[in-house]
Amino acid sequence: MLQSSEAPITDVYFPTTAVISVIGHMSGGEMAELGVIGNECAAGIIALMGADSSKYEKRVQVSGEVIKIPVRSIQPEFDKGGEFQKAVHSCAQKFTNQVAQTLLCNRWHTVEQRLVRWLLLRLDRISGDVIPVTHECIAQMLGVNRSTITQAAKRLQDAGHIKYAWGRVTVVDRKGLENSTCECYGIIHGQYQNN
Repeated sequence: MLQSSEAPITDVYFPTTAVISVIGHMSGGEMAELGVIGNECAAGIIALMGADSSKYEKRVQVSGEVIKIPVRSIQPEFDKGGEFQKAVHSCAQKFTNQVAQTLLCNRWHTVEQRLVRWLLLRLDRISGDVIPVTHECIAQMLGVNRSTITQAAKRLQDAGHIKYAWGRVTVVDRKGLENSTCECYGIIHGQYQNN
């Protein structure tokens, strides 16, 4: 856990090899992932634009390295304007677009399509083809029950796209996954490719 919901934002987290999930919680205990951050962005940047806290939790989902910098240390650089401020604004815009596209995807696409989008977004942010994750975690992030994820993962495994064992998903046919996803992955992926 990097930052719990409603906690003051005191640090900005720049993942270099880790993957951070931004998670929303409902009052009944339900949760879902709103977006994912890898080395293309940072968590906590809204503090640089004046936010004191966030309603959303930031959690490391794939372990790796994260650079933690106190807001008070980088605020003066942001306030100067220039390239750092432009990079932060670009990151915020791309993340906002990712969240909006994820909302559309979660509303209109099948669980299997959503799972493929979710896997590909992880794959884009890690080195290698093994994603350390359980079906339970994926279910929580997609806001569905575990058995639904298990069934969708089995279909992807039967198609030869992935192999899964407890605690990890190995992508064996990325092109097959890309061909079976909805347009949402391409939209999200494309914005990070076009700097």
